[in-house]
Amino acid sequence: MEPLTNPADEAIMRRLLETVSKLRSMTQGRDQSYDEFIAVYDALEARLPVRLPELYRVCDVLMRLVPELQWQIVAAGIPATREDLDAAARKAWDVVEEMGFLKG
Repeated sequence: MEPLTNPADEAIMRRLLETVSKLRSMTQGRDQSYDEFIAVYDALEARLPVRLPELYRVCDVLMRLVPELQWQIVAAGIPATREDLDAAARKAWDVVEEMGFLKG
């Protein structure tokens, strides 16, 4: 593979690397709701030039959530789509909050 020589290609790659780096470093904060977290995640993901495979998207988001939320979601069954994950995560978030699992 030849190195990038077109400045436009290099700019695209730099933006891609920056976006991937930000996505890779994201984790849900303990004081951050699922909706707050996923809004930031989705905004970054939208900057990618290609859509990632659906199952990868589900697993990637799931692994970035606080453990208590992960457990609640997985206990009910691993969602097959991001839409299903969003619904499951919102339902699980209500349980996690109600039970006080995230209190220090």
